[in-house]
Amino acid sequence: MTEQIETTLNVTGLVLTGGQSSRFGDDGENKAVATFDGHTMIGRVVDIITETTNQPPVVAIKTADQQETYADVLSDRDVTFAFDDVAFECPLAGVFGAVDAVEGSWVFCCGCDMPLLSPEVL
Repeated sequence: MTEQIETTLNVTGLVLTGGQSSRFGDDGENKAVATFDGHTMIGRVVDIITETTNQPPVVAIKTADQQETYADVLSDRDVTFAFDDVAFECPLAGVFGAVDAVEGSWVFCCGCDMPLLSPEVL
């Protein structure tokens, strides 16, 4: 999918997925598993992060149901799941919840709904 980019930074990718997709499509449709160019959005983002950082990303989730859904979609990929920190709301909940699961000095954080993410940006 993408060309491998050399980096000297120890970067872990963090994919935020805890939202409710309230502004996306039909009522109840989950944007993370919606397809874009033949791939789920979350799968595409995870692939780009993995190829660019050379390590498995952390996927921040809000519920056990989300973990089950995303584990099925990402079953052929190496990811770590981390639950949102309930002391926070919105994307900060995912960031703070995933901090302990992140290894390395740097974190690149993005949403699961960014299928046009560029490896060069990472």
